[in-house]
Amino acid sequence: TMAGSELTVKATQEGENVHIHVIFPAGTKYYTSSSEGGKKENLHIPNQILAVDRKTFTGGGERLIITTSLPATHSAFQKGDKLEITLSGIVMGKARDEYKYNDSELIKLLSFEPISGDIESTLVTLDTNEMGKYSLGLGGDGTQFNIMLVDKSAVQERHNNLVVLDPGHGGKDTGARGTKIDERDVNLEIALKVGDILTSQGVVVEYTRKTDITVGLEERAQIANVLNAGVFVSIHNNANTDRSKHGTETYY
Repeated sequence: TMAGSELTVKATQEGENVHIHVIFPAGTKYYTSSSEGGKKENLHIPNQILAVDRKTFTGGGERLIITTSLPATHSAFQKGDKLEITLSGIVMGKARDEYKYNDSELIKLLSFEPISGDIESTLVTLDTNEMGKYSLGLGGDGTQFNIMLVDKSAVQERHNNLVVLDPGHGGKDTGARGTKIDERDVNLEIALKVGDILTSQGVVVEYTRKTDITVGLEERAQIANVLNAGVFVSIHNNANTDRSKHGTETYY
């Protein structure tokens, strides 16, 4: 199994021979080899890119999600408005050579290039406009490599007047479930009301989500870090089968 995609293997007997049929997900890279004097055939499937997605997450911000078969090992180098990221031991797989975007947007061009060496790797290059800060991290089960960027206009000096509100759960993650309502919905309603109160008091407010969408745990923290938030508040409504349990709890 490769990050939700399955290999189907079927064997059939034909006389004295056994024929093995392997069905791969489209775009899968693999190679074969023989060992033990041809008595053993080996099938090798390297760690590879399965999908590339681009999303915005706040004003002046972009998020790229590179899904790989296994968690990625990476290193990064920034030179001006260009960011180069090496994904070690990962081949391009389904990634295209280039993804061209609008020249006026934060990311103008995203490109992938194979790197030969002791292990096959992939160079990811982002050509940007006025990039301010970036953050890299693994999300989900470790197979989602997140690249988060904000432009220079969105980078704020760290000050206590900037609060990031994080409505817990959301989207596919319902949180605690009641008979008529899910925690994700209550968390969002509370966060939006808290944001209105803070804004009315002159506090600058950003959110990890303002609608019912799925947001990874690592991504939530990265949003706050990229924005240099003075305070990060995650809002939850926990459940217990013991109805005598009630009150609030705070982790800081």
